[in-house]
Amino acid sequence: MRRFLGAMDRIVATSPNYFAASEELARCKEKVCVIPIGIDKDSYPTCSDEKVQVWRSQFGPVFCLCRRVTLLQRIAYSP
Repeated sequence: MRRFLGAMDRIVATSPNYFAASEELARCKEKVCVIPIGIDKDSYPTCSDEKVQVWRSQFGPVFCLCRRVTLLQRIAYSP
């Protein structure tokens, strides 16, 4: 990994937390650029509290995770 990262001109980390937690990236911190991935929630329309209550009464609490599950995210998964 060190050889591979050492050969790179720039390295993109997808979150400040990922960069901070990675010992490998710390060794080549001058090459790392953090570019967060995600959704800008300000670009989406808002929903009224009444409408939210209607949805919650029909479906209950909802949790959505739109990404692959990896060890780094520390999400417990059992099929």
